[in-house]
Amino acid sequence: MPRGDCGPFQQVFAEDFNGDVVPLGSFSDCDHHADTRGAYCGGLRGTYRDDWWTYPSSWQNTATP
Repeated sequence: MPRGDCGPFQQVFAEDFNGDVVPLGSFSDCDHHADTRGAYCGGLRGTYRDDWWTYPSSWQNTATP
């Protein structure tokens, strides 16, 4: 995994998953404490729950308006 800043972009986070596999569907049940630092996905376990989150299904994202 590349690390470090690139041009005008400053890297602020990196995760290589340490060889772990995050099962398909783990980014589910993600409407907990939305809009706060305490947001989490109920489908994720362990340390990934602390660091990863996805938009709740009612939110727009960059893939679909």
